[in-house]
Amino acid sequence: MIPGTGKYGSVKILDRPAAVVLNSRQTKTPRGDDPWVINTIAAVNHAAESGFPIIVSVGMNTWEIALYAACQAQCPVVVLISKEKDRSTDEIAASITRDFNLLPENIIWMPLEINPGDRSRKGWWRKRDDLALSLAERIYPVSIRPAGNWDEFLESKDAGGKEIITDFRVDYPKRAKSIPIFPAKFDIAKVRPWPYITHWTRRSYTPWPGETSCEFYRDIVNSRGTYARSASAALMRILEEKRIRASTERIRDGGKAVAFTALPPDEAAQLMKWRRRLVRPTFEPYGISISVKAARNAGIRPVEYLPDGLESHATPKSLQQGIGDGLWPAEAEWRALEDVDLSQFARDDIRILVPTVDEASLFKSTTGFDASALEDLTGF
Repeated sequence: MIPGTGKYGSVKILDRPAAVVLNSRQTKTPRGDDPWVINTIAAVNHAAESGFPIIVSVGMNTWEIALYAACQAQCPVVVLISKEKDRSTDEIAASITRDFNLLPENIIWMPLEINPGDRSRKGWWRKRDDLALSLAERIYPVSIRPAGNWDEFLESKDAGGKEIITDFRVDYPKRAKSIPIFPAKFDIAKVRPWPYITHWTRRSYTPWPGETSCEFYRDIVNSRGTYARSASAALMRILEEKRIRASTERIRDGGKAVAFTALPPDEAAQLMKWRRRLVRPTFEPYGISISVKAARNAGIRPVEYLPDGLESHATPKSLQQGIGDGLWPAEAEWRALEDVDLSQFARDDIRILVPTVDEASLFKSTTGFDASALEDLTGF
């Protein structure tokens, strides 16, 4: 027994030597044609074909792509997880099993006790990494940052006695350029009046609402040339499903909502900025507009902005938003307190907004919805 851990599930899995695939931190927008993604999957398959269980974890795309690949190979996995204060280990294990479509008989769980002073994300990362290296008898380095933790371990005496397979190693990529918010520089015409509210989409680094991690990584691994969870892809999914799915982000009472803005496109574009703390934009120039009249008839309402700490008894909590640093009122937000079914609206009440004329033509031909280009706003 390793101090600070317990183990349960198919414990006999550890009767065999285990393997781990190592990747240093990578871009948040991986594609299936990235060398590190290709070789991570190849390394997992090689280990599985050699009869090795794979040591995996969750919380970073480098670990989760290996977990996805092991699931597809239907090989045994040793899943390293952190114990949590608010959820039992059983609940965490059940959630991961569903999320990645794992076979329970192929899993051994290794919950790692985290000291109170190490509960930060980086504290957990180091303990997880140390445990993975101590358990592994075969190591597959794939994309390793020079002079990083993995690189230092591989050069240290601690790596002695372990089998190091370097056949799948690739150069660590230089810092990837961020996907631009706007694909090109252009002016957006002022359209007044603007009798619409708009739900703008943005890229996602995690599964969309209602989507599993297995589905998310399937599309990432199969993608070529573009990021599979871009703002454009999010808008296309909404139109294919004819549904905008609600999320819990920024909702006071923990409920779900769909956010819209009453701002016209030229003003909304001023808020499409990179948020360094969140490592993503506020939103991006791919949106779906619904006429104000139709939105009100569907129960979509303006948000009430209140000083932080105050509440209104006349408005549902899910329709209340703190003023904060002054950013939120500028969004002129409206909310639907549940999924928005687009099939309830007449086609004339819906308009798709995308950056370019070519994209507008593509969306219109693909989805059947009217689409307008922000670089050439006409017809409103």
